[in-house]
Amino acid sequence: MSAITGKSAGREGEPPAPAIPLPQLVLALLAAAFVAATLQGSRLPEEVTTADKRVAQAKAEVRRAAAVAVEQEMRAKTQEMRAKVVEAEALVPQAMADAFRSGNLGIMDYVRMKNVQADTSMRESIAGGDKTRGEGT
Repeated sequence: MSAITGKSAGREGEPPAPAIPLPQLVLALLAAAFVAATLQGSRLPEEVTTADKRVAQAKAEVRRAAAVAVEQEMRAKTQEMRAKVVEAEALVPQAMADAFRSGNLGIMDYVRMKNVQADTSMRESIAGGDKTRGEGT
């Protein structure tokens, strides 16, 4: 459970806790540090320890928020890369048609390529692969 948000940190199967804007976390961290500095000279050791604990929790929350942001960026990049792959796969039939027209690809070359794709698909299905090659072509 987060000391600042009061919510769980998003475990497996749970939706992630809403991220607190970084300026609010920094302000909470500064406030906790100020309290710790004030208490060190005039209060009981337990209060100093509690203030130090809050500072450490605030720092941990900042690191957690940064990690969540990096994870979201990586997911966005992954989705962007998948979109580029789909775009490139969409150009393959057009390129093959152009190669047929220009004479760079013969019918036997095409049949051999399809045979290799079928063999690869069969081997992947035997091995328990998730996806077969050549889908949609």
